Amino acid sequence: MSLFLDPSKLPAILERYYSSPEIMKTRLVGRDRKFPSAYFDIVRFFGPEHVDPSEVALEYLPGSFEFTDQLIAEFSRQIETELRRQGRLYDGPTVVSLHHFDMSRVPYRLIVQEARYVDQCAGFALDLTSPLFSKWGGTLRNYYKAKYPSLDARDSPLAICFGICGLVIVSENDRLRILFVKRSRRLASLEDSIGPSVAGSIEYEPRYSNLRELIEYSLGKEIEEELGLERHEFTIIPLAYAREIFRGDRPQLLCLIRTTLSASEIKDRLLSLDESRREFDDAMFAEIDDDGELRADMLSTLNFEAVMNWYLAEEYFGRL
Repeated sequence: MSLFLDPSKLPAILERYYSSPEIMKTRLVGRDRKFPSAYFDIVRFFGPEHVDPSEVALEYLPGSFEFTDQLIAEFSRQIETELRRQGRLYDGPTVVSLHHFDMSRVPYRLIVQEARYVDQCAGFALDLTSPLFSKWGGTLRNYYKAKYPSLDARDSPLAICFGICGLVIVSENDRLRILFVKRSRRLASLEDSIGPSVAGSIEYEPRYSNLRELIEYSLGKEIEEELGLERHEFTIIPLAYAREIFRGDRPQLLCLIRTTLSASEIKDRLLSLDESRREFDDAMFAEIDDDGELRADMLSTLNFEAVMNWYLAEEYFGRL
C-alpha cells in the first residue's frame, strides 16, 4: 500500500483522537463488543437496539460539495493529478457526500449532497507529507485535526463521501465460508490490501426515499459489476452505518451478502470478468470455525474495512 495512507500510523491516530471513554463506546464491535474498531458513530441495523434503514429518510441538499479551505482544495488537486499520472483514477459519476445524520427522532434523517468522485482524493492521502501543511506537522491529517477538531460531519472540511461494502457468505457441507478479495494495485485507495468481497463509493442518484433503498441499489450494482452475480442470485442484509476514521471520518455502509451459489461457482464468475473490469488481483474463501470465528492468522491479514465488516457479521450471527 502506498504511503498516501500509512496503516502503521492508525493505532497512534486512534489513541490520540478517538480514545475518550465517550468515543470508545461508539467504536466497540464483535460478538462481545470488545474489539476497538477503526470506526465510530456505529448505527446497527440488527439487534435489540437496531435502526431499520427503511426508517432513515434521505434528504438531498441542493448544489454540490465545494471545499471551503483553500489549502485542502489545492492539496486535493495535487493528489488528483498524481493518481491520474499513476493510472489509479478514472472519471466517473458523481458520488454521495455526508452532511448530517439526524438521529433525534423517527423518521431519522440522513442529509446528503452531491460531490465529484475526485473530491475524495484529499482523504485518500491524509498521511502524505506536503509543504502545504509544513506548519502543522506536514500532513493533511495533522492539519485538519488541528484546525477542525469537531467530529460533527457538518464541520468537516473534507469531502466525506459514502463507501459501501459487503461480505459474501456461502454455506457448504454445513460450514460457512466468507469471500475476501485482494484489491487491485490500480485502485485509488486501499490498493494492494485484502478487503471485503465487494466495496466501492455510492453514486449520487437523488431518487431514493430511504436508506434501505439506497443500500439495495448501490451494493446490488457493485455486486453485479465486481463479482459477476445476477440480481436474483443474492440477498443483501444491511448490517450498519459507521464513520471510518482512517480516511477522514467518511461514512460507510456495511452489509452481508447471502447467495445460494457455491464458492467454486463464485470463483468462476470472478475469473470470467473482463480483466479491465476487475478490481481485484486475487480472491479467497475463509472458513468460519465451529466457534463462529475466523482464524486469527486470516483476520490479521485483512485491511481495517474487512475487519470491521467481519466483526459486524460476527455480531449478526450471534444477534447481539
